[in-house]
Amino acid sequence: NLLLARAAARQREIATRLSIGAGRGRLVRQLLTESVSLAALGGALGLALCRAALPLIENLDLPLPLPVDLRIGIDGRVVLFALLSTLLTGLVFGLAPAWKASRQSYVAALKGDAWKTGRRWNLRDFLVVAQVMTAVVLLISAGLTLRSLHSGAQINVGVGAQNLLLVSVDPGLRRYTPQQEARFFDEVSRRISALAGVQQVSTTTRLPLGPIGVEVGVKDERRKEKAVEVGANLYSIGPGYFQTIGVPVLLGEEFAPRHQNGDLVAIVNQAAARKLFGADDPIGLALGGIYKPYRVIGVVADHRSATIGEPPRPAVFLLRTQTGSLTPGFFGTYLVVRTAADPLSYLAPVRAEIRRLDANMAILDAKTWAHHRDQALFVPRIAAFVVAFCGAMGFLIAAIGLYGVIRYSVERRTREIGIRLALGSTRAEVLRLVIKQGAWLTAAGLALGLAVAALLGRAVQGLLYGIAGTDPLTYALVVPLVAVVALIACWLPARRAARLSPVETLRYD
Repeated sequence: NLLLARAAARQREIATRLSIGAGRGRLVRQLLTESVSLAALGGALGLALCRAALPLIENLDLPLPLPVDLRIGIDGRVVLFALLSTLLTGLVFGLAPAWKASRQSYVAALKGDAWKTGRRWNLRDFLVVAQVMTAVVLLISAGLTLRSLHSGAQINVGVGAQNLLLVSVDPGLRRYTPQQEARFFDEVSRRISALAGVQQVSTTTRLPLGPIGVEVGVKDERRKEKAVEVGANLYSIGPGYFQTIGVPVLLGEEFAPRHQNGDLVAIVNQAAARKLFGADDPIGLALGGIYKPYRVIGVVADHRSATIGEPPRPAVFLLRTQTGSLTPGFFGTYLVVRTAADPLSYLAPVRAEIRRLDANMAILDAKTWAHHRDQALFVPRIAAFVVAFCGAMGFLIAAIGLYGVIRYSVERRTREIGIRLALGSTRAEVLRLVIKQGAWLTAAGLALGLAVAALLGRAVQGLLYGIAGTDPLTYALVVPLVAVVALIACWLPARRAARLSPVETLRYD
């Protein structure tokens, strides 16, 4: 649109060139050269900004469970891709204005055929409407993503304790037998519990808000063949786990050391109890579907198992010493340590106790609960940043496109505006006339954008945390923002039109 507006401003120049014998092919080449030169400047600036941003990217501290090497550089392939993209951009976006300019009737242009009053909708207008519509959709998407991220950060995941240190080890890498592994965790838990300021210690192969892991079909053993299997996440935990992480036991009891060498026992969450046993009291009932029946001894409150946004899934918790290799962890087994102060201040003494028991035991992961929660929100945060950036760029392009169309219209209607001023129209009336054109384009783009955004919002409702896909606050912020920026984009060329001198415009051409 800017190139079209620029070509419109040069109509007489182009017509003059054609009238004195300039070939249309040569004229097209000249205009394409100018558009490619503009694109080249933009490409060079983009590469410079990219190079300046590389140190910032390399120094990012990403909340990921595994280290990621972000040392990236600008090599020949990147430069070649940027060069080809720049060249293609200049050719594609410069071709239409160049072709249109070369096809005009230079006789009509020299006579002032562009003085025609009135206007009708054309391709440029529809492009602007499409740009405004796209910008509205992107801005609403960005707003919904940011609002969802903020809402997700406030969601109660069901874990009451906050001062938690999570340290992962895997005795299996040291070829421990199940008996040696059990003795290792019992002893290291006892030693860590003896540290000053440590309130509780337990173990788990899976953390809340972590990988889903093993899912099994469990059933009410009373119903035998008629029982309906319920898909449940399987956890392998140690005694005192729920007390450590602050999840209340609603019925029955929690695992205790005395259960480790007794009958096979299990604890279920509320979601599993509802689906498996309905309104019946689950305490003492047998849980089937695993390799052996387990007796339910407790029901705990629901807490988020995989992601912050989804409802709690059915979950079955088994004692680590009674599961063997049934529930392997992605990062071994986590020691969950609840502390009285900053958990990170306890990392060194916890690591020291592990080293005292086995100097070659590898620590696979070490983090606080807050850091673990940040990991769960990492992908939504990246998505929010990308969508917000795309929304901002789309919004900027739409504003520039709108400015280009209004500027083009003012160039074409210069003589009409001069006649209006000469016949007594006030500058305020001229200002309203020009702004009205942009207002119609903006209104059409807004209406279409809101409709498309509403449809998309309903489609992605399941991906949002705690807000609706048609969140009123997001819409209430986007609509006036688009309207105000569009008004500014229209006002700039409108102000120029209102300042035209009637004498000069009538003498024009």
